[in-house]
Amino acid sequence: MNHAIVDVMLPGALAFIMFALGLNLVPGDFMRVFARPRSVLVGLLGQVVMVPVLAFAIAALSGLPTELALGLMILAACPGGVSSGLITHLARGETALSITLTAITSVVAVVSVPLVVDLSMRHFTGAGAMVELPVGRLVRGVFLLTTVPVALGMLCRHLWPEPVSRRQSAASRLATSLFVLIVIATFASQHETLSRHIASIGPVAIALNLSVMAGAMPWPPPPAWSGATASPSPRNAACRTPPWASSSPPAYSPRRA
Repeated sequence: MNHAIVDVMLPGALAFIMFALGLNLVPGDFMRVFARPRSVLVGLLGQVVMVPVLAFAIAALSGLPTELALGLMILAACPGGVSSGLITHLARGETALSITLTAITSVVAVVSVPLVVDLSMRHFTGAGAMVELPVGRLVRGVFLLTTVPVALGMLCRHLWPEPVSRRQSAASRLATSLFVLIVIATFASQHETLSRHIASIGPVAIALNLSVMAGAMPWPPPPAWSGATASPSPRNAACRTPPWASSSPPAYSPRRA
């Protein structure tokens, strides 16, 4: 994909999506989230523990080639992304909870991603992996692409409630359109890789998503909330590119167990 798109347009589009979500939120939404820490804990365990465990079981049982199995595990280990907040909003779920989980899991990823990658390497290749994540860039990215845009959206709603109310629907439609364009551009940029691996990785990806949804069913949202969060499934595009989808070497250094 063109560097200008990746470096400028993509972050800008993601920031606008979060800004549009902020237009629909008030501080009370986040106060309600932190007043129910059980929901945050369950969501955190779902993303950090349940998704990687299910991905490992599916990769092991399906007999995926090593590089595809590792790619699936890296994908499962990555934190939730901007798309989870938008999908949760469109599904009339608890958007504030989704955004909170995105921020928390992005920080937890500093520990969880290296651990999952190391254990996956040990199982699938017999070698561990020294994973170095750019902690400063990761935290800065979460702040600039999640916290700041959402806060600005909430501030605009507080300062200009009537104009914002009239434009909320238009902003949501534009955010959804940008998300669709991002998905299309991503598939277009990876069409050769997808065409080579869709037969093997497609059913596995579907199985993972279905198993995650099934695993979330025993944990209904609090009665006062209109819905749950889509965070456990959509992952952060910034760190989810598996080894087989990139011509550059993976960002880890194998070592013998």
